[in-house]
Amino acid sequence: MLQEKRIKLGLRRIDIAKRMGVSQNYVGYLERGIRFPKFTNLYNLAQAYELTNEELVEYIKSNAINNK
Repeated sequence: MLQEKRIKLGLRRIDIAKRMGVSQNYVGYLERGIRFPKFTNLYNLAQAYELTNEELVEYIKSNAINNK
């Protein structure tokens, strides 16, 4: 979901990383579902990817299911 959103926005991983204040590797982990951001970083993630509230909830739900 995140990678598709980033591509739709015409952004690179480095762009998202700068917006979030994290490394490109971390962005890659988030996009592949290897890592899930801490609660305090969800706001930065939503802002960086320009997620709607609905998209953010969908992201959280899908990762909660995948990380059980």
